[in-house]
Amino acid sequence: MPTAIATTTLDPALGWLLGLGSGLLFAASAHHKLRDLPRFTATLRAYALLPNALVPPVALGLVGLEVGLALSLPLGPVLPGLARVTGLAAAGLLVVYAVAIAVNLLRGRRGIDCGCLGAAARSTPLSGGLVLRNFALACLLATTAMPRDTRSLELVDALTIGGGLVALTLVYLAIDQLVALPARRVDRLPSALARPEVARP
Repeated sequence: MPTAIATTTLDPALGWLLGLGSGLLFAASAHHKLRDLPRFTATLRAYALLPNALVPPVALGLVGLEVGLALSLPLGPVLPGLARVTGLAAAGLLVVYAVAIAVNLLRGRRGIDCGCLGAAARSTPLSGGLVLRNFALACLLATTAMPRDTRSLELVDALTIGGGLVALTLVYLAIDQLVALPARRVDRLPSALARPEVARP
């Protein structure tokens, strides 16, 4: 007799959590770029991965894609077909960002701004932590493309989703702070070296 192959499905509560969380992430990222589009365009040019003439349209295209993902990812739980497309598109975009950062790190160009969403919108120099963060987020978002479980949501699921959003936000902000620590130490090093020694009595 043929053996039925078990299909791994995504719990609907987790689907809502990931859809809403990723939508908020891309909304914040797009807002961060739109608030100072010339700066983001200059940052993209600093990556030195595109011909100069292509930088402005690609910058606009990336912002437009992030806006589209911010609007469509939360709809994934009610539109499974859309979830597969947007989940893979979001994961792919994060992988592209990670590869672009990794290429410049290999070139030894750590001083340029990553152009990504950072705490307090500060300039965040490139680091290996950003590469790992983007790959981890890409793996997480790829799960939204999985088939959905058909069970009905209950009241406890609403609490799970709300609490999960708060937890994910806090974890993301904590990781963002940790990723920025090496850059802060590097920034402080020149001033520390330039500080004159105080003669001891």
